[in-house]
Amino acid sequence: MIYTFEEGPSIDELLENYIKALVASPDEVEIEKTESSTTLIYTIDVVHDDRGKIIGRGGSIINSLKTIFRALGCKHGKKVLLEIRE
Repeated sequence: MIYTFEEGPSIDELLENYIKALVASPDEVEIEKTESSTTLIYTIDVVHDDRGKIIGRGGSIINSLKTIFRALGCKHGKKVLLEIRE
């Protein structure tokens, strides 16, 4: 299904859905959003065992997610940053 930005899920919902689909403990996922006029910062908190699933081998998964959400942010005039809480 193809969504337009006006009718589709928000960046927040998309990020939460992607992260929950990747981890073994989706109920433990917490995403904190910090917003300024030009930037959205999402801090992702998952259980320790799921961190590797979010990062991927050599950072491949988190880098792909950053690319996707950076592009979505550009459509909304915002810079989107993803961080994983240690």
